[in-house]
Amino acid sequence: KPDIDILGVAGLSNLTAKAKIDTATANHSSDATDIGARLGAGVQYGATDHINVRALVVYDATSFRFDFTRTPGFSLGLNYSF
Repeated sequence: KPDIDILGVAGLSNLTAKAKIDTATANHSSDATDIGARLGAGVQYGATDHINVRALVVYDATSFRFDFTRTPGFSLGLNYSF
């Protein structure tokens, strides 16, 4: 029987964005830090008694002005439990 778990993610995230633009006539740099909500969901498959494979989709909701901070992130991982 496969061991599959549904996961939920909720918490706070502290994100920092940095940008630097150099042109022939001007240089500009900017950075910002924001704390926001982190929400997500995923699945975990128990391959053995100690090894799990996990996939998550996580959304960081911040007040940054850039649209890319409001897109979901995807992670795939392998973990070992004792």
